Amino acid sequence: MDKSKKALLSFAAISLFTVAVVIFLLFFGPISAEYKKFKEYKHLLKDREMFVDLSLTDGRAYAIISREGRSDHGDLLVIFEEESGWKRIYENDFADLKPWKITIADIDGDGMQEILTAVRKSTHYDSREGNRLFIFNFKNDLLVKKWTGSQIAGEWKQFYAGDFLPMKGDELIFVQRLPDGRERLVIYYWFAFGFIMLAESDAYDNISDLQMTDNNLIKLEYGNNETLHLTVKDGRIVAYSE
Repeated sequence: MDKSKKALLSFAAISLFTVAVVIFLLFFGPISAEYKKFKEYKHLLKDREMFVDLSLTDGRAYAIISREGRSDHGDLLVIFEEESGWKRIYENDFADLKPWKITIADIDGDGMQEILTAVRKSTHYDSREGNRLFIFNFKNDLLVKKWTGSQIAGEWKQFYAGDFLPMKGDELIFVQRLPDGRERLVIYYWFAFGFIMLAESDAYDNISDLQMTDNNLIKLEYGNNETLHLTVKDGRIVAYSE
């Protein structure tokens, strides 16, 4: 057999092996917690609806839903309540906002939960379509705006909420994109009628995940599966050392 045929057969074998691995991972690979959560509440959806994101707290489920079955962004904000079974108690058309994330937090420390949504849109002061943070309260069966600022944390790709610092309310951590392609963390907290930046980190390559640990640290995953524990000190987010 000549070399060209051997090379062709070798390429075909590698291709078949690659396809087999992909199929195996798709059908038998680990199922994410998000997938399990969405699947558990799938019966709440109508027709072609699909969960884009879902946040559960105090007997309520807050959801971003796509009526068209999209996964990148939704067009409905829906609230379900568990009272002798789950019921859809509220929905609002967010089609113009392209919402893609929802989480619940008490940002001002008043004991009332706020609904935090990441949306993708332009604004009156910024014609570029980008990620924005919109915050609401749900009062008397109505969605009430609390904060819909056009800019926070510059250009960012993800945000997280949690109470890990000794101040009133939950803090917000943004993954901010930098002009050189790297990324950094920026922490904001609520003060009076808006947000103030508290601290920022060094730049990292490809921040992939972030978790707030029980001992008030930030567990950061970045680069090529690298992990780092961070803390806040003197206006900086720095590596933690015991």
